[in-house]
Amino acid sequence: MKILNFGRLLTGTALLLCGLVAEQAYAQSAPQTAEPLGQAANAGADDEGLTDIVVTAQRRLEKAQSVPISITSVTGEQFAKTGYIGLTDLQYVVPGVQYNPTQGAAFQIRGVGSSSFDLSNAKSVNVVVDDVVMDNQRDNGLIGLVDVARVDVLMGPQGTLFGKNSTSGVISLTTNNPVIGQTSGNFYGSYGERNDRIVNGTVNVPISDTAALRVSAFEQGQDGAGRYVTINRNLNRVDEYGVRAKLLYRPIDALEFVLAGEYTRHYDTSVRTPVGGPAGSVFAPSAAITAQMAALGVVASEKNTDSLDSYLGSIGMTNKGGSLHANYDFGGATLTSITAYRETVYDNDTPADLLPVDVNAYLPFNMGRLRSKKFSEEVHLASSTGHFFEYLVGAFYNKLNATQTQLQWGPLGAPVFDANGVGRPTLSANTGANDPVTGVLLGSGLIGHSQKMTVAASATAEKK
Repeated sequence: MKILNFGRLLTGTALLLCGLVAEQAYAQSAPQTAEPLGQAANAGADDEGLTDIVVTAQRRLEKAQSVPISITSVTGEQFAKTGYIGLTDLQYVVPGVQYNPTQGAAFQIRGVGSSSFDLSNAKSVNVVVDDVVMDNQRDNGLIGLVDVARVDVLMGPQGTLFGKNSTSGVISLTTNNPVIGQTSGNFYGSYGERNDRIVNGTVNVPISDTAALRVSAFEQGQDGAGRYVTINRNLNRVDEYGVRAKLLYRPIDALEFVLAGEYTRHYDTSVRTPVGGPAGSVFAPSAAITAQMAALGVVASEKNTDSLDSYLGSIGMTNKGGSLHANYDFGGATLTSITAYRETVYDNDTPADLLPVDVNAYLPFNMGRLRSKKFSEEVHLASSTGHFFEYLVGAFYNKLNATQTQLQWGPLGAPVFDANGVGRPTLSANTGANDPVTGVLLGSGLIGHSQKMTVAASATAEKK
């Protein structure tokens, strides 16, 4: 609860600053400054011609038409105009991108990608935010797409240029860096039915002639259309908020440092698992259960999302971390170092009953917990573009520690309480290890720890 309040305090303070600075920004003209190293620019822009699309598909700024990779690039401004607010909404913007939150919460590109609940499995579609690999099984990098410069979707295998886990493609996000010498800000807010709201803002503040700070914050969500009738709670409710800050320091023109930090929180009550029976499929309620639901006032239909579960199904996820980018421009090449640390907390409660536990219960206690910490370091030397011979040499180190707990207990179809209101003394377990000889299920839960360490080196060269 203390973390939740602290996060909301940070978000509210940042949004207030955005509103105040936005007013000041309109009252003064901002001086023109050069783009920071490593920041996207409208290379080749012409007042009378088309603007070149610049991407980092090969870990350096290049025109999209000169990159021999199948790539789709969407600017932050273009994505904002669609009205979507999350990275997973990219599936509605970029053809060939799919996302399934119920099967491992991972992306697929052109129908290819991993779908697994096993924490030891790695994503095959890599998500990269500001050159930092988001390799936790449940971490998709950004929750609220605020102050994003662009999103690049690379189709197909991408080798080792993006660290790891890129056998099916890469989704690379780049957020805006601070701008030295510029005071600016923007604010957006909307409100609709079912308490649907989107509030976000960004502020850019100069600190000195060599430094600037940029802070973005958001709060968004809505109440769901359905209800948990038995416990009188909202179903399909979503709440998200977060804050991101970036500090740019450029002591000389050839050298810059970008220190970034982020805290985001997601919570929803959208989990609702139908339970099948002998007369129905695995993911559809049987005729008997449907009849029991109707008798208690909930008629099953495609438009009715109400549930009679006695326990709230929910997903809660907290991400926090930071990174330090250092770039030095030698003139003909740029040396880059990216150091990052990130923590993810993921809690999933998925009761699978559809009926009150004193009527019929399958798995009322179905809980998953995932905790992870990661550290990564990347160094690469990239030649500037537009020359006869271009190259990139790099090394990558990544270590991810994850601990997962999965508990599934229930009477598997009988009421949890008998006619006298007394709870059953024994519940069946649906997780754990099986005896290798008899096949009997052993234990009442699954606790696993996974440690992944990746060390890689890469080198590419081409003659233009």
